[in-house]
Amino acid sequence: SSLTAIGETLPSLVCHPVLRKRRVEGFLEEEARYPSVSLASLAHLLFVHHIAMETFPAVYSPVFMLRCNMEHINLLLSRTEEHCIQKGLELYEKTLVMLVDRSVSINELEINTFTSVPQRTKGLKVLQLSMDKFDVEAKYKFFQCMLKISNHSGVEGYVIKNIRAQIDLALKPGNENDWFLGVHLMPLLRQVLLLPDGPETDLLQYVDRLMESLNLLRYLVLRDKVTENQTGVWTELDRVQERFLGPLRVGLNMSKAHYEMELRTTAKGQKGKVKENSVLSVAVGDEQLPNIPSESLIQGLHSALHTFDMMESVLVRVEEIVDVNDRP
Repeated sequence: SSLTAIGETLPSLVCHPVLRKRRVEGFLEEEARYPSVSLASLAHLLFVHHIAMETFPAVYSPVFMLRCNMEHINLLLSRTEEHCIQKGLELYEKTLVMLVDRSVSINELEINTFTSVPQRTKGLKVLQLSMDKFDVEAKYKFFQCMLKISNHSGVEGYVIKNIRAQIDLALKPGNENDWFLGVHLMPLLRQVLLLPDGPETDLLQYVDRLMESLNLLRYLVLRDKVTENQTGVWTELDRVQERFLGPLRVGLNMSKAHYEMELRTTAKGQKGKVKENSVLSVAVGDEQLPNIPSESLIQGLHSALHTFDMMESVLVRVEEIVDVNDRP
């Protein structure tokens, strides 16, 4: 075969990252001879398209293959070419599928991979699959890291939704763990139940994160009775009120007032327009938005106000639940 002709085996090439780190004697390092992107493409052909899979030894554990493929995956996801990104997602998915759920420890967690996963349907599917493979501690540390370094509200909302699922699991008899209840849970909740820029936070920019945060808080005060307080949320309410609920209430009031004023101004300007299909400009905060048709602008303002109403409805529900419970 071609590999035999160059004096290499399929495992030695696919497992190049691990062998290189171990400094296996006699293994060639020359990038010119073994371009990293070529090795990554070889791994993609093997694990995604199963080309020559019958010649690949079946003795390697799924976790070992995860270690081998992570560098290939990182390289492909770091490229700008769409086909490379797609290959990276496909290789990552196929590598994860081989793993048993909750079998990947914190030692195998490479957070850089997740920050480079594209925020699209396929990317979120792979992100969820990877979270399913982590054990409890790795999940916890992963959630912490993602909330700290992510700057994408959709991803943060997705992570918070998974945090709620883990808390729900931990509250069920027989599934208790130290990471998603009590003392360990508190630092994670403090990352979630926080308004990034206080009352001045752009609520539309953070809408996915904020809605999931509110839904999590609503779940906690409904599911975890004040007399049990397994999650510790009831002893944390003063801090939550100060850093999250209070500023959010102020932010909502300011945002609604601003957008209602913009809506009135725009509607008034539309009535006084001289010609059809006129365009208007509007400022949101200090940012001047480009000229857009007045009908589209009015529709956008109504949509924003609807979002604020949804957010406020959950906020009001949380406040009602808290008010009828006595704190310890």
